[in-house]
Amino acid sequence: MALVAKNSRFDLAVVVRLEGRVDGETAGDLTHACQQSVQPGDRHMILDFTNVEYISSAGLSAVLGAGKQMSAQDGDLLIFGLNPRLKNVFTISGFSALFPLCESEQEAFAECRE
Repeated sequence: MALVAKNSRFDLAVVVRLEGRVDGETAGDLTHACQQSVQPGDRHMILDFTNVEYISSAGLSAVLGAGKQMSAQDGDLLIFGLNPRLKNVFTISGFSALFPLCESEQEAFAECRE
């Protein structure tokens, strides 16, 4: 299944909404979507995983790359919409220590304000 990524720009953050699977075949699509959505001066990127059912190690690597991209411009990567299985993957892999894992889009935007 292909990965669909839709970008939205708000005052506080760029939101990348994902749909499908983030695996070896589609991790490049996530990387490309993140690279294309961020402009110089952007401080926050929010990844919406609400409609993602699976992520592989290649997908986690793409998320890490997005985090590094934001860190390089002194920004943050925030994540929300993880189903229980994905949240477990992010927690076990240590990503919960690297990026805020928010319960909702509103919580992610609140983190951007802090």
